[in-house]
Amino acid sequence: MKTQLQHQHLEFTDLCLGMDVLIARVEQITGERLTQQEISQATGIPQGTISKWSNDYISRLDKSIIIALLNYFNQYFECKLDDLLVLHTKDGAS
Repeated sequence: MKTQLQHQHLEFTDLCLGMDVLIARVEQITGERLTQQEISQATGIPQGTISKWSNDYISRLDKSIIIALLNYFNQYFECKLDDLLVLHTKDGAS
């Protein structure tokens, strides 16, 4: 008797950023408001880029920015790539 592997095909429709959720988690942990300027100073990422990413505007993905943000948030909690970059599917799952 053969067992067939079934793979559910997911169609991705969007890539969003989880910056607002990550910032809220840091604020909950520290009890203090986290500004884009603080993230910029700590990571070396221009504040304008932090602003764009916080407002879910992605013109391109830059590996150095992704790594810097993951390292920044990892000092507060375990932050994974899928916490920062959130894929949405046709059926509404993320």
